[in-house]
Amino acid sequence: MVGTLGAGTYVTEQAREVVSKYNLSQISHVLEIYYVEDSKYPQSLEEVVRRGEVKNLNVADYSYELFGDTKDVKVCEIKINICWTSLVGLDGFEPSTSTL
Repeated sequence: MVGTLGAGTYVTEQAREVVSKYNLSQISHVLEIYYVEDSKYPQSLEEVVRRGEVKNLNVADYSYELFGDTKDVKVCEIKINICWTSLVGLDGFEPSTSTL
């Protein structure tokens, strides 16, 4: 029975990570479109929510950081500690090493 509970916890953690990556992927698409249209990233996630580009986003679940005079951005899902950044490769995902 203990092994089953442990396996369930592992599966739940994996599911959370998959959902977090999906959510970050959706956020990254919105941010990239914003960048193409405005030649910069928004000052905050709240800005894209206000504009109606993202719905049902609890911005408190994410950290958001701009770099290089709004030319690059990093968004992290706080609970799972996974990030998307415009600075990394094609898919933009990286494990977070910060404690944002």
